[in-house]
Amino acid sequence: MSYPGIDINKIDLSVIVREPDKIEREQLALETADRVAEMTRWIYASPGDRAVNYIRFVLPEKLMNTAIWENKQY
Repeated sequence: MSYPGIDINKIDLSVIVREPDKIEREQLALETADRVAEMTRWIYASPGDRAVNYIRFVLPEKLMNTAIWENKQY
């Protein structure tokens, strides 16, 4: 990954599958058993560990195909 004029030295990315909160359940029109995948990414640049970009997505788990990882079928 590159950004013009920025020397990227580290990227932290995590994806957590969890139960949605009430607002997420309503906004994403989820069924009772549906979970969400929350992806968070931080990009750090030199010099030092200066954070230059942050993004967070929350989407229905089935759009991430994590059900395959857990041997579940939808």
